Amino acid sequence: MKKASMFFISVLLLLLNAAIYAETLDVIIENDITIFKYKDSKAKKIAIAGSFNDWDKSARVLTKTEKDIWQTKFYLPSGTYEYKFVIDDNDWKGQEDGSNLTFTLISKDGKLQLKK
Repeated sequence: MKKASMFFISVLLLLLNAAIYAETLDVIIENDITIFKYKDSKAKKIAIAGSFNDWDKSARVLTKTEKDIWQTKFYLPSGTYEYKFVIDDNDWKGQEDGSNLTFTLISKDGKLQLKK
């Protein structure tokens, strides 16, 4: 029983540590440009791969812009997109359950915006 408890505590601490140093921050639209942000204090490299770049993890690398915040920005037309962040070339991050992150862009009054 003691081994099982220690194992459970170790796994819990590992998950808590991961939650502290890495998180998806936001997808926002500014002047028809889509901006992806990710927070990670330990990564050496972060990329984004998704339906908009044929899931190519080398096509779009984020830049570290401020303390532990990484971002990239580029134009995407209206549509629904799926994506994941790729940490240090091999750790694919999406939803907590492992599924892809998704969002939809719509054009309203001549401007792109996220569908609510």
